[in-house]
Amino acid sequence: MADHLGRDLEITWTRVLAVWWLITWRAAVLGTLAVLVLGYVLGFVMGALGMDLRSIDLAGQIIGMAIYALALLVTVRMALKKRFGDFRLTLAPPH
Repeated sequence: MADHLGRDLEITWTRVLAVWWLITWRAAVLGTLAVLVLGYVLGFVMGALGMDLRSIDLAGQIIGMAIYALALLVTVRMALKKRFGDFRLTLAPPH
């Protein structure tokens, strides 16, 4: 059997806040950097292809949301691998 069974920690607000903060700030930083870099490149390419500003803006919004969604997924994966002070997140089958 897995060594974690029977050792579940209490879900405290301090632990919840630690997980929430890690996901929030990392997703914000990663997503913002990715959107800035990719948005600039894609905006330049779409402008060079002669697309009108309204189409570039709409495409940028859609692509930006997709980039942020991917950044959030990557961040959740990071959180699952991270050791927090006195705990770590695990995936386990229900008891």
